[in-house]
Amino acid sequence: MMSQLRNRLVLTVKEIHEGCPIYKVGDRMVIDEPGISTPDNPTMCLPFLGDLMPFFRALTRGVAPEELGLPPARDNKTYLQCHDPGRAYGGGGWCLFEVALVPVEDLSFDLGIRAVLDTLSGLGLSYERTRAGYMVRRTK
Repeated sequence: MMSQLRNRLVLTVKEIHEGCPIYKVGDRMVIDEPGISTPDNPTMCLPFLGDLMPFFRALTRGVAPEELGLPPARDNKTYLQCHDPGRAYGGGGWCLFEVALVPVEDLSFDLGIRAVLDTLSGLGLSYERTRAGYMVRRTK
């Protein structure tokens, strides 16, 4: 088995059109599945969370944004927009969010395998971490 690579999503409000009652430019949300934190604003917009739901799990699991109909990632960033149509149509303003895809390792898996790897070293085997997982070798 190998370590699972995944993405942490850092969403930053880049633009606001026609005002927003919740966010200001620069506000961030961090999705580190299964949790979400809001370091800049304790309030979250429920309609935007609904917009985010179809995408967050796939993006955290490494699916390319363009496979989901989102703009292709450039510099590990893509973009999402809330669905509010704007004040002219009875809503509020709308926000454009930059979504940074930050690769992280799934530490819950690593903690489970660490005991196995320590046992291997007790048996005269060494291991080296690679992008694909672990390479095990007999020590000399």
